Amino acid sequence: MEYKIAFIGFGGANRALAQLVADKNHVWARELGFTLETVGVSDPLLGSVIHNQGLQAAQLATLEQTKGAFGQLPQGSAEAINESVICSSGADIVAEATFVGAGAGRFETAFALLSDIVAIPKRKQGN
Repeated sequence: MEYKIAFIGFGGANRALAQLVADKNHVWARELGFTLETVGVSDPLLGSVIHNQGLQAAQLATLEQTKGAFGQLPQGSAEAINESVICSSGADIVAEATFVGAGAGRFETAFALLSDIVAIPKRKQGN
């Protein structure tokens, strides 16, 4: 079974999850009977990229964190287009790792599309 995953926010937590997808998909397929295919990513610094047929998780996880970096990839944009990634990527699972309160509207969008959501709420330092 293959599940398509989209990442909203691509700092430490989701970048680590993408690296796990790259490193462990073959193990998950053998031992658990499923794989994860990355189909979209959106981040306020990096921009967004959507590819319904799949993105290379290893390439994404090692991409330099520079402004608009996803705009250099095929089908990428220097702008963060979170809702488009959720709505257009065909994701079964949305993994959002953003600051507390930042993703409330996106959760509603993902739930409306019947996607599963993995939420990693974070607090800004000093709060």
